[in-house]
Amino acid sequence: MAVGQVVGVDDPLDMADSSGDIQRIEAWVDEGNLNLTMTVYGVFAPSVEDTPAGMTNRYYYHWLLDTDNNPGTGVLNDEYEGNSTHLETPIGVDVMIQFGWRNGATNGVYAYTLDPSTGDEVGLFENYAYTIDGDTIHAIIPLADLGLTPDGTIAVSAFQEGASNDWQVDWMESV
Repeated sequence: MAVGQVVGVDDPLDMADSSGDIQRIEAWVDEGNLNLTMTVYGVFAPSVEDTPAGMTNRYYYHWLLDTDNNPGTGVLNDEYEGNSTHLETPIGVDVMIQFGWRNGATNGVYAYTLDPSTGDEVGLFENYAYTIDGDTIHAIIPLADLGLTPDGTIAVSAFQEGASNDWQVDWMESV
């Protein structure tokens, strides 16, 4: 993705809890920062009262970055916990950026990678800058924090898992 170029991908409405159902992600580079947005069909960070009846206010939204744009490196997102993700264009995930939301408050705002030998999370940094406006979050992360430079090419994907919909996972195609 070139500096100033915005890329995005859409996903259909397909979950019972619209706040856990990702509609669109976008990414662009500006002033040395990676900008990421994620829009859901409902409310991005819903209050407990905004959570549909019978659902739990617990969401874990993730942007997935293939920082070298090479599906042969990193963790391939073609399966999750032994189940196929059914993605047409999986990526080799090098960095995961999470925004967690539980019981009406943040619950894990950080970036991590996975240890290739154990699969355990290895924290990279916490508390990146973000704003939430209704159905959309906008995260701003310095490229240096991600080990990126403005002239690189990355691939981006996303998923949301949460107890709101019995831990159903909503996967986004890659761009």
